[in-house]
Amino acid sequence: RDLINSLVKSMKRPADEKCFTCLCKDGVLRILYFLPASLDEPTPIVVYDAKPLSLGLLKAYLDYRMEWSQEVEDRFRGVDGTSVPQGHWLHTPPGVIESRGSKNERTEEIHRYNDKVRQGEGSSNAARPACGGMPNNFDIGPR
Repeated sequence: RDLINSLVKSMKRPADEKCFTCLCKDGVLRILYFLPASLDEPTPIVVYDAKPLSLGLLKAYLDYRMEWSQEVEDRFRGVDGTSVPQGHWLHTPPGVIESRGSKNERTEEIHRYNDKVRQGEGSSNAARPACGGMPNNFDIGPR
C-alpha cells in the first residue's frame, strides 16, 4: 500500500492541481488534465504524467484502490503496463483513455449519484478498505 501511495504522490501534476489519476486499460497509471471546452461538447483530455505498472504493481493498485468486480478483473487480466512503448505513455492510442463526456454530462452524473446517496441507494464512502481493513484480492494473472 505504501509503495502505491508513494508512486501516486511522486507523479507530476499541473500547478492548478485540476487533474485526476486514471489507471488506463493498458496498465499505465496516468495523471489526466481537462482542457477548456464548451460545456456541452466532449472535454479534451491531456496526459500530464504517466507511469507504467508491472503486473505486481497493477495488482497492488487494484487491491488497495478499487472495489472488486469481475469486470475490472477481466479488463486487467494479463495486462503489463511495462510492455507499453514509452511513446504511448503520454500520447495514447485511441481507446486507451475512455471519454469522460462533456462538462454538463459529468455534472449531471454527479447529481444523479448524489441523489442516490441521499435516498440511501448508494454509498458516500469510497470503496477502499478502512484503516487496517482487508484489501481486495484481484486475480489478474494470465490464464
